[in-house]
Amino acid sequence: MSLTEEWKLGKKKFGHYYYKDKNGDECIARWWELNPAICVEILGKVPSYERFAELSKTVEKLSSENQRLLNLNAGKESELKQIKKYLESIKALAVVKGNSQDFFDIAEEALR
Repeated sequence: MSLTEEWKLGKKKFGHYYYKDKNGDECIARWWELNPAICVEILGKVPSYERFAELSKTVEKLSSENQRLLNLNAGKESELKQIKKYLESIKALAVVKGNSQDFFDIAEEALR
């Protein structure tokens, strides 16, 4: 059962809750202060400060890890470009030297 349904049935809850009003704005009110003339939907309970601080630390850790992975990926992209250039030069050399078609096919496949 959703929080909105519980509220409409008059179930008692404690604490502050996010709700959406008739204008589509998201607001905060205590459960017993929610006004049926204004409130359209109960979105969720406002977390405690401790929970908020815990979630903030988690976001900070994930952002740091995300940045590390992006940097790692950027390095790999640079490596990949260098490898592709190297394979292009090998391919060109194979054509000039008239090496076997097998080698040419392998280099061509590696560039894809």
